[in-house]
Amino acid sequence: MPRKNNSLLTRLVLRISLVMIVSIALLSAIVYIQIDNTLVSMRDQTVEKQARTVARHLHPSDSINHVLLDLPDSLRAFYSGAGDDYQYAVLDDMGNILFSSPVAFTDSFPNDFQHIGNGKFTFTGPGGQQYVGVTLQSTVGRRKLYVQVAQTRDVSDVFLDEITSAFMGRLLWVGIPFYLVLV
Repeated sequence: MPRKNNSLLTRLVLRISLVMIVSIALLSAIVYIQIDNTLVSMRDQTVEKQARTVARHLHPSDSINHVLLDLPDSLRAFYSGAGDDYQYAVLDDMGNILFSSPVAFTDSFPNDFQHIGNGKFTFTGPGGQQYVGVTLQSTVGRRKLYVQVAQTRDVSDVFLDEITSAFMGRLLWVGIPFYLVLV
């Protein structure tokens, strides 16, 4: 008779263990997806904020373009030193490039300003790198301009991967002891 109780106890422990393992795995997957979605949204917000920053430094001028881009030295140095990781371009409504960062793959930026939608775009650069960007409409004086900013997916993905890995690692350090205590 004690053997039957032992067998019942063993089956009960195994079933509880299986439920806990599946629960921890499912919870980890849900948390991972939520973190990833949040970080992708933050990346999109960062690119949009960069475009707004560039747009904020556009001013009416008596120059040939009737527009002046007066970036602060720190921002000018940032784009100069960023290589092809971070890029911007300012275009008029005819698609003429008025200003751009030292490296800008403007041929890959969208040029249909009639249907910009939410402004988000992606493209593959000459070296095969993936880029994410945004087109933002701005008005300077009476001129309609378009500010486009792009950055490599790798730049933001490294940051996203580090945060996700750190969080998931901590989740495991909490989940495994919790499971062991429960068993």
